Amino acid sequence: LLGGTTAPGSDAGALSAVDLFDPDSNTLSVLPALRRGRRGCAAAYTRGSLVVFGGSGASDASSTSERLGLEDASWSDVRVPGLARSEARAVRSGGGHLIVVGGDQVAERYWPRGFAATEGFDLLRTAARPRARHSATLLGNGEVLIAGGTAGIDSGLATSELFTPRTNSFRDGPTLSTARQDHAAVELAGGALLVGGRNLQGVVATAELYNPALDRWEAAGTLLTPRWGATASIVAGGQVLVAGGFDALGNALGSLELWSPATRQFTPAGSLSAPRGDHDAVPSGAHVVLGGGSNAAGPLDTVDLVAASNLFLGTATEGVGRAGASLSQASGSGIVLLSGGRDATGTLRPDLRFVDTRVFPFQLLPDTKPLFTPRAEHRARSLLDRRTLLVGGRNARGGLIDEGELYSFALAATVQGGVMTRTPDRRTHLARVEHTLTVLSDRRMLIVGGFDERGTALGGAEAYVPR
Repeated sequence: LLGGTTAPGSDAGALSAVDLFDPDSNTLSVLPALRRGRRGCAAAYTRGSLVVFGGSGASDASSTSERLGLEDASWSDVRVPGLARSEARAVRSGGGHLIVVGGDQVAERYWPRGFAATEGFDLLRTAARPRARHSATLLGNGEVLIAGGTAGIDSGLATSELFTPRTNSFRDGPTLSTARQDHAAVELAGGALLVGGRNLQGVVATAELYNPALDRWEAAGTLLTPRWGATASIVAGGQVLVAGGFDALGNALGSLELWSPATRQFTPAGSLSAPRGDHDAVPSGAHVVLGGGSNAAGPLDTVDLVAASNLFLGTATEGVGRAGASLSQASGSGIVLLSGGRDATGTLRPDLRFVDTRVFPFQLLPDTKPLFTPRAEHRARSLLDRRTLLVGGRNARGGLIDEGELYSFALAATVQGGVMTRTPDRRTHLARVEHTLTVLSDRRMLIVGGFDERGTALGGAEAYVPR
């Protein structure tokens, strides 16, 4: 409840008071007062902020707008307030923007923070196809290749798209040789290699390579063990290490396979410390780090490190499982962040841990950082600085999360003094899970697809714009 007047029909009693009613406790609490008394103003809530437009009372009430963030101590004026109006209405529209109508003026659209070049989530104006469980790979030319996935009504898409950061636009790419979702993908020689996955016919055994020069997909061999939910990582000599995943019966796999770009064939490459599927993998210096995931015994509490040069395997144990956790490598520091996840009881892990790959044997550091929102099945990727962004996922109630978080290193070589913060523009435009998060060459983070609360595959995309 905000503004109003103590003298009906008169601006003389215009109020600046703001109260918040909690229906659960049936109580009112006082929020910071408006900068000026207003009656007949329009107000709406969007993306972590309450915004007030126009009204009458103070001399400049009709021509000003104010906003209050959830954690702000006072209201601030909106830099571009829009047209002067009174007795108007404001409603939230798609993407988080507000439509302001009435008050003897034409309708206007209010864009929340983040649509400008400040730090925040920017809704891209061109739409990608609806898809989830797809891959998004940054190519050598700066474009992002989005491939496969599911639209929610079929199992496995054969479509691909290319996103051009310079123009913020998507265009159709060539059709895959084999429809697939839950596959692994990695950038390779300017193109991208897709490995495994599944579709309506079962688990996919083949791999295919995107050739950017010819804009086409080419056959790239057959896995020794068909698998989905695996990871693919570059190792020595430009070879690709395929790790873990699930077979056609849903059994987690512990085997490793190595793909050669010279022969386009797969060969055996040893085993992980335990079968693992739906895990995450990131490169860290001369190593590949694998963490999270699950097998028949439940969520895994181990982190595996594979040396890229000789495939020597090391393992560290945390003691508590993290299914649905995400890994991110902190800008060449040799420190990997292991965030969130779900333990064997189904409880969300409320923290992130650090894996130090600079020492041998590598180790899980004792330091932890609490998350603002415990989450699983999210995505975490490092910006091209000392920060890591966490986006999306599920909360403790199983709902989807639209809040972003940032971990910032104080120094590149140590976890001491690092802090967790909410993203300045806290909320993404859409809560999502099973999406992709890709670092662009211009430092933005591209968020594509996923499922919404109803299990519907999402179209469109948004980008996180760092400072």
